[in-house]
Parts: sequence; structure tokens; C-alpha cells
Amino acid sequence: MSQSDFETRPKVAETRLPIAPRNLRLIVFFIFLFQAVLVSPVFFPSMSDINAWDDSEYMNEGRELTQGKLPLLTVNPLVAGLYALAYLPVQASPYWLIHTCSIGRVVTFSMLWLAAYLVAGELSDLAIPFIMIALLMMSPALVRLLDNGSNALFTAMSGFALWQLLAFLRARSVKHLWLGSLFLGLAALSRNEGPVLFLIYLGVALVPCFRGGVVRKGIVACVVPFTALVGGYVHLYGLRTGHFELGNSKRAYQAFEQGQGMAFVKSYGNYVEGEIEARKLFGTAEENHYSVFTAIRRNPAAYIRRTLHVAIHAVQDTTYVYGQYFGLLCFAFAVRGVIELARRKSFMLLATLLLWSGYAILYVLLCYQPSHLLMPFLTVFSLASVGVSAMSLNADGWRERYLWS
Repeated sequence: MSQSDFETRPKVAETRLPIAPRNLRLIVFFIFLFQAVLVSPVFFPSMSDINAWDDSEYMNEGRELTQGKLPLLTVNPLVAGLYALAYLPVQASPYWLIHTCSIGRVVTFSMLWLAAYLVAGELSDLAIPFIMIALLMMSPALVRLLDNGSNALFTAMSGFALWQLLAFLRARSVKHLWLGSLFLGLAALSRNEGPVLFLIYLGVALVPCFRGGVVRKGIVACVVPFTALVGGYVHLYGLRTGHFELGNSKRAYQAFEQGQGMAFVKSYGNYVEGEIEARKLFGTAEENHYSVFTAIRRNPAAYIRRTLHVAIHAVQDTTYVYGQYFGLLCFAFAVRGVIELARRKSFMLLATLLLWSGYAILYVLLCYQPSHLLMPFLTVFSLASVGVSAMSLNADGWRERYLWS
């Protein structure tokens, strides 16, 4: 395949945004408004409804950003930027924190919905997009994600990146890689999982680039926007503060210590006692020079034991945050989607959807909050949509009936 063939494949649309006639897209918009009305109380939180640890800190970072103070990269500057814009019109109000939170939740809810709609459009050959919309309506995922602006914004930006990656796999146009990398840069400015997701993106995108003979163009398209955004912010922060630092090691080590408390929360009673126990088992942060790997080498047996406990908690929490019985049914349909993609030999698409959630392994290795498990919801719902479509198309077959019985 020549380079020109790779970029201009005949009879393939450049985009699938118009996944339905205009009147049907209007119906989708009204469904979005309907769900927004249904969950509207979440957009108007009381002070007690605002996350006292993470979200309130992000909103204060946004307020300080309007005064010229830049946050560290690991403090998620894009989240601060979102809240800074939300703070500006309400800064004179004594209830600015509540109003800022409300505006931020409306914006992130809208972006999450749009990301889901766009991803569903790219899968329209395999699943009717309205299946994704139905899952959004029935699942508590979106509402629970809004409790933390960082989680919601990262999920939205990674969703836009997934949309562009799927568009690239379909149309083989390198411009999609540029846009996907741009969204991943924004995701990296929203949460620290961004660089891990970027490596997944790079690995997946380069496979068709090798086959099409455009490896150099693919690497440039994947790397330049992401590096420009993340590296540009680090450089800007360094010029402004005089400290060219990321803060990743300290942030990761703090999560590592918190993970001990989460793994054995019934034994310790709270995370703080777990952090104290982690220092007894693995040494202090100063002794390990804030290196998680050094800490693990001090006591690998204790780390393996705690990782198994975290993995068990993660399985239990995943079912809960996706809606208990609905979560079980959703994951059953996702497994059916995996089977269907394998049956169709759509291995590249299957690998993309499965690997896209690969950053979630960090939650088992370090620490997580239950809401973190919702951030890969787009890949779960995508596979579930394929599974629902496959089941409905094969409902008359004895194999399908036997499988579900």
C-alpha cells in the first residue's frame, strides 16, 4: 500500500459525525436535555455535596489561577483552568464555590455525553448508536463521575481521543492522529494517567502506520501535539516559578502509601493508619527517595499480598459503581461484544477497546477511589453496545439462546 493510498482510500468517508439524519440527531439532543433535567439536582450541589478533598482543592486552584498562580503539572492544571473560567462570572458571590462547581458539572456532563455520542458514531457499523445512549440513560456512571472534576474532565478528553483513534482506524487519515494526540495532551493536563494512555495510543496507532508505510508521519502526528501541550505547560510553569519540576514521584509515592490503607481498610479503620503501616513495611518516602520501586524491593511479599487485596476490592467496587445488577448485565454484554468482535475477526478494534482501559492497572498497583473505576466506562459501553446488537441479531439462533440461558 502506497502512502497516497493510505491517506486517500476511496469510498471511505472522512468522518461519521452525521451518524443519523438531522431529525434523529435532534432526537438525540432532546434525549440529552431530558437526562440533564432528570439528574439536574447534581448540577446544584449544597456545600456538603462538594468533594471536600479533591474537587474543592481544584476549584481553589482555579481561583488562584485567575490571580496568576500556576499549579504543578501533577495538580492537573486543565481542571484548574476549567474552574477558573467557571469562577470568573461568579467571583463576587459569597457562594462562589457552589456556583463554580455547578458550572463545572454542567460543562463536564455535556462533554461526557458528546464524547459518548461521537464514539458511538464510529461504531455504528457494529452497534446502533442509540444503544450507547440507552446505556448512558440507565447507568449512574455520568452522575457519579461529576463528583470529581478531574475524573470527569480526563474521561471526556480521553473519550475524544478514542473517537479520533477509531476514526483513524477507519479512514486511515493521519489528521485524526493529530487531533487524538491533542486531546490526549489535554487529558494529561487533567490527570496523571495521561502519559500512560498516550503510550497505549502510540502503540495502537503505529500498527496501521507500519502497514501503510507512513511510520514517520504517524509518529510525528502522535507525538508533537501531546509533547507541545505537556512540555509547553511544564516550560511555562518553570519560567513563571523558576522550578522546572513535575512532582510525579511525590504524587505517586503518596498514592502508594494510601494504597496500604485501602487494601486493609477493615483492619486499620482508616487510610491514615494504613499509611503509617506502609512506612513500617516499606520504609519512609525519604528513605526510598520517593521511589515506589525502591519501596517495593524492600518488602515484595507484603506488596504482593496487598495488591491481591486491592484487586479483590476493585472487582467488588466496579460492580457497585456501575450500578450493581445493571453493572453485572452491562459487563455480560461487554463480554458478548468481545466474542462478537473476535468472531468478525475485528482484532484491531478489539485490541484498541481493551487496551484503552489499560491505565486502570495503576489503580490496582497503587491506589484508587471507586469513582476512578468509572473512567473507562466508554470502552465498557462500547463493547456492551456491540454485544447487545449481536444478541438481537442472533436471537433466533440456538447458540445465542443457549449462551444467555
